[in-house]
Amino acid sequence: MSKITFSVVGACVSRDVFNRKFVPEYKEFYECISQAWQCSIISLMSPEVKLSEDDLQLSEELSAHRYNTMMRDISKQYLADIKANPPDYIIVDFYADMRYGIVKVGNKYLTNNPNGFRKTKFFRDKKFDAKYRFPTNLKTYRKLWEEAFDKFYHFAQQNLPDTKIILNCFRYANSYVDKNGEVVMFDQDRYKFLDSETKLFNELYDYLLDKYPLYKIDLRENEYYSDSQYAFGLAPWHYERKYHNDFFSGLNLICLRDLMGEREEKARAVKPEGVKKKKLFGVF
Repeated sequence: MSKITFSVVGACVSRDVFNRKFVPEYKEFYECISQAWQCSIISLMSPEVKLSEDDLQLSEELSAHRYNTMMRDISKQYLADIKANPPDYIIVDFYADMRYGIVKVGNKYLTNNPNGFRKTKFFRDKKFDAKYRFPTNLKTYRKLWEEAFDKFYHFAQQNLPDTKIILNCFRYANSYVDKNGEVVMFDQDRYKFLDSETKLFNELYDYLLDKYPLYKIDLRENEYYSDSQYAFGLAPWHYERKYHNDFFSGLNLICLRDLMGEREEKARAVKPEGVKKKKLFGVF
């Protein structure tokens, strides 16, 4: 049987389940075939933004991964990729919308990503028209976000009819496990946004699940700590291994239910007349 395929519109909270550092066995069953890494849904559904070579001059060298992430956000290449190679499932999270926000360029948008875009000459020279963040420009951002997700959902319906969308309902961790195995609270001054942004995330999840028939993986009732030894650094969204194991179990359950549903559909499609003629073991 071929592997079940996934795409990710999101960040570490969704993508790292397809990393053998966290889930060593995932490749036995699944394949992540595309991603819109750390991409705002508003930017994703915006038209392409044309930036000159001068605009793209960088203040420091980027890794190939971060440079490609930035260029794919600018070009909106992901939509063409996923249309050409539809996955079985798309996992969506809104980390980039909440943490990074967007810039407006005319009537178009880019993710205001500090790992790439903010290092460009275009950003440093403030050649954009405006910048917005969810928590600080709530009314404006919420409207743009709702419109963008609606575009994304209908894009999937029209172009990816066999693809299901999975909403990752994650929340931030308030504590982490240090190198000695002790549980430590995050600095409340540095991370004073944790509770307010978690509350906003919850409102967004409720809105989407009420409006759209989405699949979901919802681990918010479970207590997870961040990991001080996490491969990509300590942060409230870089969880201990238990989170990734539970997320992987959630994917397994979704896929198993769908496979069983398909089997039941095929069984119902069998014509009874074709079976009755066999008269096996007197059952019929």
